[in-house]
Amino acid sequence: MRDYSATQSDGGGCTPCCQVCVFAFTAFLLVAERTALIYCFVYYLWVGHNYCYAYLAGFTALFLLPGWFPQWLSYLWYLSDGRISRKSLRWTHILHLGIFKRLWECMRLPDEDVYGEIMQQADVSALRLFEALVVTLPETLLHTYVLICTDIGVKSPASVCFAVCLLSLAWALVLYARACSLIRPGHLQMTPAAILCRLLWRVSMLGSRFAVLMLFTRIFQQWVLGVIGVHWLGATFWMVSQQTNIIRSTSRWRLFNLVLGAVHIFLFLNVKYGQSRYRMAGFYLVMFLENALLLLASSWLFAMVSWDTVGIPAAVFCSFLIGVIALVLYYRFLHPKSFEIFQSIRHRGIGGACMQRGSTLSLEEKVAPSFHRHATLSGGGTLMDLPIQWEGWKHHHWLLIRLALKTGDVSRIWSVYGEGGLAGLMGLSEEVHSPDVHRVPRVCCSPELKASIIRDSSF
Repeated sequence: MRDYSATQSDGGGCTPCCQVCVFAFTAFLLVAERTALIYCFVYYLWVGHNYCYAYLAGFTALFLLPGWFPQWLSYLWYLSDGRISRKSLRWTHILHLGIFKRLWECMRLPDEDVYGEIMQQADVSALRLFEALVVTLPETLLHTYVLICTDIGVKSPASVCFAVCLLSLAWALVLYARACSLIRPGHLQMTPAAILCRLLWRVSMLGSRFAVLMLFTRIFQQWVLGVIGVHWLGATFWMVSQQTNIIRSTSRWRLFNLVLGAVHIFLFLNVKYGQSRYRMAGFYLVMFLENALLLLASSWLFAMVSWDTVGIPAAVFCSFLIGVIALVLYYRFLHPKSFEIFQSIRHRGIGGACMQRGSTLSLEEKVAPSFHRHATLSGGGTLMDLPIQWEGWKHHHWLLIRLALKTGDVSRIWSVYGEGGLAGLMGLSEEVHSPDVHRVPRVCCSPELKASIIRDSSF
């Protein structure tokens, strides 16, 4: 089996200096976003001369309230990792500095614990994405509305706030994709070129989507809610039809699909195990057709010709086209398995590429005919039995691993990592032995996870 610790950065990957730059830029974007939002709030109250400005200030403040949820979740994750609930830790999250604290910890020099470093980066990336979806996305939509549907104009602070929020949202998606790439075994770290290409893809797609929705709102106003509702319903049914197994509980699985359906109103997130190019192509084809119909419905192209009626739709389509080009370039040249993806497309099937390369695009890897792992719990059973014996499988690291691998199949995840990779990511110390050796190894919890042992339920 593959040793996960051996799949670290090769040439061309992000060096520790590059990693520091990634998280420093994330912190800078967070500060810039909060500063722009506060400045816009003050601007609406100070300059506003009618009730419209008061509404905009109120919505700007209202959309900041969901930011408490990522801070609360970050605090709970610290506790589940074994941190002591000190007053300083509580005040750090009350002051909305929890993500900054995690970013600072990630920017420090790498420790010897490679697994801990990877999961630390995954924690902050997932929390930042959650914050971006519940705070940054609504704020971006609001200030797109301000620029397109009101007379405030592009010279106001709203334009700066829109640009910063859009960049921050796109960067959160890139940061999360980078963390998932680190968690998956056998994947190299993203190169700077890959990060920039993904950022361009996300910025272009999100910018065109927000602009189309607000152009439609300018003409049809509340009817845009019907368009969003229909898209949400269709996306939710699409997610249900994929039958993902990341979440096992029926009620949580339904909620998971509802949330992802709402996310897919604006962007694409792949949560299905297996090849994703057909799902991604179908999503963006539907998005293109929907954007075109909304633009045609909202433009006065046949009534008069001006920059407002021709230039803006042209800019929206150019933005979408740039996003498509960046997407194709990333998967053709910059994806860690871009060669295998290209070969599988050329042979119109994954078999030809895998036969030629001796590898696979799926999670399974060729298992060396050496010996199988037999790790025994002190209370009986093996590591495969942990989902029903150990609450650590409800731990957030276990959820992040399933999201990164896009599967909740324990046996598949177990077979993918091998050589202690899963135990290392989950914070376990494990001894591995051959079945020919007559001794019983132990699997014990690390001090960080002792607080999450012994509850007979699985996530």
